Amino acid sequence: MKKKLFAFALAAVLMLSIAACGKTVDTSSKIPTVTELTFCESWDFESGFYTIGSPDTQSNYGALYWSVNFYETLVNYDDGEFVPGLAESWDVSDDGTIYTFKLRQSVKFSDGSDFTSAAVKKSFEAAPVNLGTYNGSYGTLSTLFKEIVCPNDYTVELHLTQPYYGTLKDLTMLVPLAIVNPSMLGDDYTPSDSFRTATHGTGPYMYAGDGDGSTYTFVRNPYYWGEQPDLDSFRVKVIPDNNAKLLALKSGEIDVITGTNNLTYDGYNEMNSTAGFAATTSDAADKTRYIAFNLAHVGFDDLAVRDALARAIDRDTICTNLLSGLESKADSLFPKSYPYCDVDVNVRAYDVEAAKAGLDAAGWLDSDGDGIREKDGVKLSGSMVYMTGNPLTDDLALTVAAQAKEIGIELIPKGGDLMSYYADLYGDFGVALTYTYGLAHDPITSVTNMNPELGADPVSMQAIANLSNPSGLIKTLNSTADENVIRETYRTILTNINDNAIFIPISEAKVFVAYNADKIAAFGFDAIPQYPSAAKVTPK
Repeated sequence: MKKKLFAFALAAVLMLSIAACGKTVDTSSKIPTVTELTFCESWDFESGFYTIGSPDTQSNYGALYWSVNFYETLVNYDDGEFVPGLAESWDVSDDGTIYTFKLRQSVKFSDGSDFTSAAVKKSFEAAPVNLGTYNGSYGTLSTLFKEIVCPNDYTVELHLTQPYYGTLKDLTMLVPLAIVNPSMLGDDYTPSDSFRTATHGTGPYMYAGDGDGSTYTFVRNPYYWGEQPDLDSFRVKVIPDNNAKLLALKSGEIDVITGTNNLTYDGYNEMNSTAGFAATTSDAADKTRYIAFNLAHVGFDDLAVRDALARAIDRDTICTNLLSGLESKADSLFPKSYPYCDVDVNVRAYDVEAAKAGLDAAGWLDSDGDGIREKDGVKLSGSMVYMTGNPLTDDLALTVAAQAKEIGIELIPKGGDLMSYYADLYGDFGVALTYTYGLAHDPITSVTNMNPELGADPVSMQAIANLSNPSGLIKTLNSTADENVIRETYRTILTNINDNAIFIPISEAKVFVAYNADKIAAFGFDAIPQYPSAAKVTPK
């Protein structure tokens, strides 16, 4: 149980963050060019800067979020396409088991040492070792390594034990497949203590080594191979309380607040309408808010009940009012722009009367007049578990509960911190108010975790539990190179989720930021907008 909770909690932490695109900022002000900006974060960097989370590094959330500034991957993901990263090109064998990468030359690590195929080999071989029993929690690829061959300094062959359609997507994930300086990994692949005081990557920035537990400075990597970022340096100030973050932005103590875990929608709207400040959202949707049913809970195992609740949730009003128009209504678990997710599903329209009629026909009636329907002596009631930490989520839970109550379903909001929330998911909860993992992991890791044999995610594995052989379906998907099979499997999964109302999509959430418009001309986002990239910021 502890293993499941830790792995799932880390996945959740990775999906909680950031966003951006709104108001035009006047860049004509003659303020001197800014060479350093101050960001903020809830977590510190005391556990160091190695990107792989494990029981020994479970508090390195700060490094995980900010690693895009220091480390790079062989492949990048950009607007639905896989594009070159540290690899200039790649080829795949006909059977889908060998990926051959041609690496960029003249790339160096932040200490000036050369990036070669040896760095890729050692970084990849270190991943499953340092993940240990959590290997596979950040994508399937690291469980399929058979052999990593280096024909020369700038060619790497990745040999897999089986074909895996998610290979390129997994390779875009900084956790756990960022390339690090191999000299900083021991013969047993364990990271050296120097990761606690330095970054060892090829990215645009490196740690200055001045952290005091409160503020950390990052400076340009003098050996960076790509286009030099506009900012000379940036700082990250640790401010756990979100109200304090907003006050710090207003006072000039910090210059940027990134993400929904650091900034409320009210705070976003306030700063977007305050002179001298601006707020913006990412173009890409980062994750989907949705309601997940516990199919083992009596009442919610009835399709008529799930169908009724799907019709009773007023997603348009939620998106317009509660979410301030910053999130768009979701019709499916994943946006159609995601790989393999361009599947048409029948969307249930908001219709309270149809929802009530469906419950009546199924025999769920309010016989005692208490406002809660029952059938065969069972009340149509259950807890609605969710993760606390953002007032918006509390408000959303109350809104969903009120809309459910209107049709005679009692959902009792039960918020909890990270670990208690996931503990609840292994109990007799009714529904969960949750998110998909986020663009870095969606849809492939999310779909893999729908395999009930893995037991990795008690929410995801509800998605296809009603099918005759759900484990076999996912195993076949993860071992085929046939694009037709892959697409048909996604069609089956997404259609099943929709037709059986197993999950109720609510909204597509974007990443957003608020910033000092006197110092920043434009705030851009990484292709995975969850992770703040200082190189995407244009200072005035």
